[in-house]
Amino acid sequence: MSMTADLGPSAHVSPGVADWAASEVEARVVPIHAAARAALEQAIEAACSRIPPLWTLRNFVAVNPFLGLQEQPFFGAVREVDRLFHARALMPLSYYREQHDRGRIRDTDLWNAIDEAPTALARPELAELPAQRLWAELWAGEGASASGGSRERTLAEAIDQEDGSTWSRRVVQELSKWCAARFDRGQATWKQPWRELAPYPAWLEAAKIDRSLELQGLAGFRQYVAALPAEPIEAIEAILAQLGVPAARQRDFLTRQLASIAGWAGHVQYRVREASFGNEGDDSLVQLLAIRLAYDGALDRALGGRSEALRSPAVDAEPEGLAEAAALDGWERCAIWQLAFEAGYRSWLLSQLSDAAATQGSTQQNVQSGRPVLQAVFCIDVRSEVLRRNLEKESSAIQTLGFAGFFGFPVEYVKTGEEQGSARCPVLIAPGVRVRERAPHGSDAEAKAQEARSRHEHFTAIRKLNIGAYPLV
Repeated sequence: MSMTADLGPSAHVSPGVADWAASEVEARVVPIHAAARAALEQAIEAACSRIPPLWTLRNFVAVNPFLGLQEQPFFGAVREVDRLFHARALMPLSYYREQHDRGRIRDTDLWNAIDEAPTALARPELAELPAQRLWAELWAGEGASASGGSRERTLAEAIDQEDGSTWSRRVVQELSKWCAARFDRGQATWKQPWRELAPYPAWLEAAKIDRSLELQGLAGFRQYVAALPAEPIEAIEAILAQLGVPAARQRDFLTRQLASIAGWAGHVQYRVREASFGNEGDDSLVQLLAIRLAYDGALDRALGGRSEALRSPAVDAEPEGLAEAAALDGWERCAIWQLAFEAGYRSWLLSQLSDAAATQGSTQQNVQSGRPVLQAVFCIDVRSEVLRRNLEKESSAIQTLGFAGFFGFPVEYVKTGEEQGSARCPVLIAPGVRVRERAPHGSDAEAKAQEARSRHEHFTAIRKLNIGAYPLV
C-alpha cells in the first residue's frame, strides 16, 4: 500500500511562489505499513480522548478539565495538563512560602509531605535520600515555577517561540472563523457553503480559495491545501511524515494540536458524544485534527522547512540557587509544597468540624422541636453547597435539603406545533422517551402555535438584515 503526497502543479500561483511550487511537482511515494497505520490510529484516538467535551451555553455543564487524563494519578495528570494544555494547576513557589509565613502551612505539614513525595510523585528513589536534603531543596532558590518542564508545542507555537512571530494566533483566528460558520446551528443568514460535506472535505473546498493567510505572508497556502489527501487520516499521516514527528511522540503532538484550539475541539467532542447516544458514528474531531495539522504543514512548507523547531521545545529555566545534581525539579518542589498545603487545610477543617460537633445537637433539637423557619431545597450540584452552608449559618432554624431533579425520568418534551423538543433531564444523559403535546380535537391551539412560530421566524429574519435591524428597534 502506498500514498502519493503531491503538492500539485505550479499553475495559477502568485509571484514568488512559482519556484517553490515547481520544486514540488514530482510526487513522493511514502510506503505505509499496516502496523504503522494501526499505531497512528491509536495515537489519534488517544489524542482525541484527552479532549473533554464542552457543552453549549443552552445546556452548559461544568466539566472536569482532567477528564481525558482520569486514568493517571493526580500529579501525573497535573504535569500532563501543564505539558500538553499549557495550563498550570499548581501555584508558584512564592505563594506556598507565603502561606508558610502566615501559618497556613506548618513545618509538620512539610515534613509529612516529604515523606509522602516518593509515592505521590511516582519517584520511589526519593525515599533513599535524606529527608533533610529534600527539605533544603524545597527552600532553595526564589522563583521556582510550577511548570512540568518542556512543553509540547505545535509548529506554529515553536516558530513563534524562536522568531517572536504570531503565527499560532493567526492560525487559531482563521480556524475559529471557519468553525464558527460551520457549527452555528443554522443561526447565520448566509449559510456556509459545502455544509453537505463532512468537516474536513468542506474545509478543503473553502481553504482552496481563501487568500486570508497568503495575504498575511503564508505563501502557497491554497496550493498546499489543494494537494492534501482527501481522507483526514491520510492527511494526518502525510503531514506527520513531512514534519518528521517520530511515532513515539505523535500522540502528544496531536494532543497539542487539539489543545491549541481547545474551545472548538471541546465543542466538537461534545457533538461526537451526543451522536454516540444515538449509536451514530462521528469522526468530526479526527477531521478537525487533520484541519489544524494542515496549517502546521503549510507553515513548514512556506517558511522553508521549519520542522526542526519542533525538536527543540522550550524548557522553563530552573531558578538560581539549586545545585546541578538537584533531586527535585521546579515542578516537583511545588508539588510537595502543594501536598503540605493540603495537609494544613485538612488539619484546619478537622478542627472546625470538631468545634461544630458540640453545637450540632442543640441545632438539631431546635429544628426538630418545631417547623423550620425556612426550609429550602437545592439541586445536588456541588455549586449549591456555598448557598446552603451560608443559609444554615444564619440560623439554627434554617434547614436545607438536596434533591436530584429529573433523575430517573429522562424525556424529550415537544410542544404543540413544534417538530423538535428539548430534553427534560440532566445533560449528561440522553432522553429515551419523547412526550408530544397535542391540541384537543377541534382546538385551534396548533394553528396558533404555528402562526407564532412563523412570526418569530420573520422577526429573526428582519433582525439579521443590515438595513432592517435599526428600524425594527
